[in-house]
Amino acid sequence: MGFRFRKSINLGNGFRVNLSKSGFGYSWGIPGYRNTITSKGRNRKTYSIPGTGLSFVEESGSRNRHSTNTYNSTNNSIRKTESGTLYDANDYSAMENIESSDIKKMQPVEYKKILNQITLRILLNKLTTLMLPIFLLYFVYEKNILFLIVSGCGLLFKIILHIFCKIKVFYDFEDDYEDSFREYVNAWKDLSKSHKIFQIPLKASIQNSKNMYGAKQALERIHLSIRFKAPWYLKTNINIPVLYFKKNTIILFPEKVLIIGKIKAGAINQKDVEFDFFENGFVESDFKPKDSEFIQYQWIHPNKNGGPDRRFKNNRQLPVYNYGFIDISSNNGLNQRIMVTNNKICMRLSEFYKDYKKAFSF
Repeated sequence: MGFRFRKSINLGNGFRVNLSKSGFGYSWGIPGYRNTITSKGRNRKTYSIPGTGLSFVEESGSRNRHSTNTYNSTNNSIRKTESGTLYDANDYSAMENIESSDIKKMQPVEYKKILNQITLRILLNKLTTLMLPIFLLYFVYEKNILFLIVSGCGLLFKIILHIFCKIKVFYDFEDDYEDSFREYVNAWKDLSKSHKIFQIPLKASIQNSKNMYGAKQALERIHLSIRFKAPWYLKTNINIPVLYFKKNTIILFPEKVLIIGKIKAGAINQKDVEFDFFENGFVESDFKPKDSEFIQYQWIHPNKNGGPDRRFKNNRQLPVYNYGFIDISSNNGLNQRIMVTNNKICMRLSEFYKDYKKAFSF
């Protein structure tokens, strides 16, 4: 048997991700016991007596590491000019929510340990938050000192939780991997500087396009924040894109994507996540973007030939800009759409993403 060398990523609290040419392997455990799932899907349990060098290995056959639950998304890429804000629901049909399914479907066994740790910290943080305002009862119920003690304990526990209870996620890259990932993250940083970034939670077909700029579809838009610092419950030695959607937070780690809900956490392997980048004309009625590519002007009420419909008073023209879109999806239910005003930066990110996937063999 020859020598074997593996680079190991220590995720703290007994959780590790092992990188090898055959793929990703995962392990977690405590002194005396470690459970490992190899890159080929074999489950290996190692029992040992610390300090003696004695150990016993029990290995079971290949198993499917991924959830078998599937999610049939009806989310198709928009390829037509779209209107901005949804006004009256009676004007629309075939409304479709663009949102992810239950996070419980996104909990593969190799990430179960770290997901449970994240969930625990989220729940404890919510509990300590509920304890803080209890001090107000001190002034209501005869100044009972117990209320101040409970509130003070909540504040103390919250401080301890945020400072000393972070989950450590440390990465050790080979040079080519590190450069590729850094360029990919920098492309996300450029994207975050776009004039406007939106989440698209809802799209709908327009029944009478003559009343809505000639558009066939309409979108609801919500501001989306992109940051590059890990949330309070994580500590890492690399910059990572963190996308703050309305109902969940998506964290883009090198080999996995974490999906964090209000009280639940899920994870998907990067190779199982699809990023679809495209650009489309968009009739903008709310603001004037500073970094968008102007296409043309569009009448609010157009004729079939594109001219103004004279039956409508105060019929005016609105600008059409070329916006960038990103669809993030997976077979087990991840489904999000992003709109950015700077289509060129969006498509540039697409190129860096392709290089990044190629470098990591996704």
